[in-house]
Amino acid sequence: MRSTEIQTDETMRSTISYGTPEHPICCITDNLGKLESRSTRWHWHDELEFSLVTCGRVTFYAEARQFILEAGDALYISSGTIHHVEGTAGCMVENLIFSPSYLGQEISPVFQQYVEPILHCGLSMLPLMQCDEAAAPIIACLKDVLHTWAQKQPLWELAILSDVLALWKSFYPQAIPYLDNSKDKRHKLTRIRLQMMMAYIARSFEKTITLEQIADAAHISPSEALRCFQTGLQTTPVQYLIDYRLATAQHRLLASTDTVTQIAADCGFHATGYFCRMFRKKYGMTPVELRNKQRNP
Repeated sequence: MRSTEIQTDETMRSTISYGTPEHPICCITDNLGKLESRSTRWHWHDELEFSLVTCGRVTFYAEARQFILEAGDALYISSGTIHHVEGTAGCMVENLIFSPSYLGQEISPVFQQYVEPILHCGLSMLPLMQCDEAAAPIIACLKDVLHTWAQKQPLWELAILSDVLALWKSFYPQAIPYLDNSKDKRHKLTRIRLQMMMAYIARSFEKTITLEQIADAAHISPSEALRCFQTGLQTTPVQYLIDYRLATAQHRLLASTDTVTQIAADCGFHATGYFCRMFRKKYGMTPVELRNKQRNP
């Protein structure tokens, strides 16, 4: 299993290739202890995801909800759901990510009866707790998939497909109660507006930006912008802007030799002292300490 930092485009859509067009499935390990912020970026993808906590305690966030999972617990994340995960040193999460089409062609009865309804219902995330008798078979199937992927014995492609189908067969009954809850139009509209505002921030973060300008990017009022960010990301537009600037600055600090003052200015911080205070608050160290840590591990 490969471990990787999540990179996104301006709408926070993950730019990672989850498998190949011929084999649209992969397993990725998140070692949260190796990330400076002990968390992944907010992101979304078209693929379905099953995440298994293998070490530590982690918190998953999505659409104004959060789930605290211990080692042995798992979580289903639906296509298009904006989410991220936080943990502490030593936390490990193994993620199975695959295209819905991996379960069957879109014109097939299997896809139309057992996959498409779940994609279009109100189920965005579903915790699968090991103490829950109904979830235990799903977690067991997920472990089988991850094991098969890690071993890659002869005929592993057939084994993986068989294991994933068994996983979905085990998961489907748990999703049935949600099938009558069509995704609310307001929910879809919130997601679209969020993506428009996040795209604007990605294009303009180095400049002075007001809440009104962020809201204007989605043709909504400032109060509606606040609601969208709180509902979708559990934060405010201004805090998201600050976090985006800090994440960009962190990347620049590790990838360039530019001065801290130059990086701060390029990332929209007009006062270096303020930038350093916010950076330390988020990452637990100053920009200079981060660079020294990289150079002298």
